Amino acid sequence: MMTFSLRPQQQSGFVLITSLIILLAMTLLGIALVRSIDTATLVSNNLGFRQSALASADRGTEAAATWINANKAALTADSPNAGYYATEQAGTDFTGQTTASTADDVDWTGAGGNRRAFVIAGTDTAGNSSAYIIQRMCNQSGAFSPSGGIQCATTSSSVTSGGSKGGVQYGSYAISGKAMIHYRITTRTRGPKNTTSYIQTTVLVEY
Repeated sequence: MMTFSLRPQQQSGFVLITSLIILLAMTLLGIALVRSIDTATLVSNNLGFRQSALASADRGTEAAATWINANKAALTADSPNAGYYATEQAGTDFTGQTTASTADDVDWTGAGGNRRAFVIAGTDTAGNSSAYIIQRMCNQSGAFSPSGGIQCATTSSSVTSGGSKGGVQYGSYAISGKAMIHYRITTRTRGPKNTTSYIQTTVLVEY
């Protein structure tokens, strides 16, 4: 009687190859996960820096408005050392990237030029530094005088109101007032990791 012995075939390293492939796939997944987390953290940090810069820019705008209120009697002439100009300076390149020329750029360091900004001393608790430039929206310096050729962007403060209710006629009344001249405040804030923020605000000052 003949007997047969069945011997399992050798796997020839198949299990090892499969294990290496799985290990490689897990490694790639791990790397992708780490990169995803790093990207999300970077985006979150950048948003935080941006919000901080915007908040600091508001502080600069408030400082500029305070200066305007304290110097109403001297707003007809330029005050370069204070970052103030009595004209709109049309074509000003606030970011330095709009035109190739540097002649229309704002000097945010406050060092010099006919568009120098006023640099607020020090930095805030987040490490942001701010500077602002104020430009009166007029075509020339000097006292506002439409008949004299000095035109300004203005808003009239005169208001006419009237109405009736229950048959009683209240009539119309004119509230007299003066022209409100527009002043443009542009604030630039720079913070950590080269974060830069620009804010423009228009304020009205009674003439």
